[in-house]
Order: sequence, then C-alpha cells, then structure tokens
Amino acid sequence: MLKFVPFSQRAGMVFIGETEGNLRRVAKDLRYLLANQDRVNGDVVHEEACGIVDQQVAPMTKAAELMRRENWSVDDLMERLDLLERRPSLKNFTMLGGLLSLPKPTYLRGLTEAAHAFVRRRVDELGITNGNHPAPPVIDPVNEPLRFRDLSLAYTSVVRRTQKTHLVQQAFGISPDLLNHEIIRKLSADIEAGQVILVTGRSGSGKTSLLSTLLVAAGDQEEIPRD
Repeated sequence: MLKFVPFSQRAGMVFIGETEGNLRRVAKDLRYLLANQDRVNGDVVHEEACGIVDQQVAPMTKAAELMRRENWSVDDLMERLDLLERRPSLKNFTMLGGLLSLPKPTYLRGLTEAAHAFVRRRVDELGITNGNHPAPPVIDPVNEPLRFRDLSLAYTSVVRRTQKTHLVQQAFGISPDLLNHEIIRKLSADIEAGQVILVTGRSGSGKTSLLSTLLVAAGDQEEIPRD
C-alpha cells in the first residue's frame, strides 16, 4: 500500500504513521505456532473461528504448506525469515509474502474541528512525515570542462540456443551466435563546468549507458544503476 493516498488526503485525513507489521516478530510467532500446531488447530481455533485469532493462525497454515512444498524444516524457515529481515530481497518477499504483514500507512481525522486541530498540531509537534525522506546525496562539483571526441558504445549479446530462438532463426534464414547493438556512434561534445545538459530519448536508447560512460571517463568508477 502506498504511503501517499490521494483519496485520504483530499478527504482531509492526516497521516499519523505506519502500523508495526510483523516482519520483526514473525519468526518468533511462527516458531511457537508451528511447535503447537496440533493444539492450536484442535483447541484454540475451530471451523467457525474468525477475527484476530483466525488472522494469527492463517500464517501458520501457510507456513506449514510452504515447508511441505519446499521440504524445509522449522529451522530452515526461520533462517529464511531471519535473512528476510536482515537483507530483504524480492525473491524472498515473493516466496514468504503470505506469512508477512508489512507496515501500512494510517490516516486519521478528528470528529470535530477542535479534535482535528489537535490531531494536526500533534502531528506537527511529533514531526511525523508522509514517507521516508533520505538525506540528499553529496555530489562533488565538476570544476573542469568535459570534452570527448568520437565516442562510440556498443553491446554484444550471446544468443542462447533454444527451441524458440531456433524457430526465429529458421524463419529469417539467420544463425547468429552473437548480436551486436550499437548504442552510440562517434559522438563528440564539449560540456563546460556548471553547464546543464538535458539527455532525452526513448526507453532503451542509451541514456543511462552514456551517463555511465561519462562517469567512468570523469574518474568515478561506480556506474549508474539501471532501472
């Protein structure tokens, strides 16, 4: 769920923070529930159960199914959950998503004008902001002009042999093992210190490749991450 919800804002509601979620305690909760699974299913939860108790037990059922499917022990599952907390990754979030309750934004509006004024005042006093605002990056200024002549850039891709690529090659009467794609051809430019240059182009046209090449040429060896 997004932290910025236009409907809530237009309705006059105020962002007051996020729920805790269960990421930091899900391993502890599931270890207890899985160790007591038979008792929980028999004594605590019945077919007609609903509400908070049912919500607590639902992850236990999903965890047991995941363990059977992946042939994991309880310790294997705990290790995955611990790794997810320390180093989150999209793969682990996808696999363990049914067990997690992530933090969710919470909005509030006072029932009276006085109550709503109090909510707004406390939000301002506590410094609650809608989302995370990281510190701006520190960028060293460019004090000398950047000049390059006849800059060319190309990528070479290996064509992996599969049934699908074989059918395409047969259809067009080609059989390349390598594909060469020229991104930039003999580009020359002079960029003065303090000058602002706008680089435009469609997706995949080579904007990021150009900027990464210029960074390396300027002495910054860390390339720009690709989206």
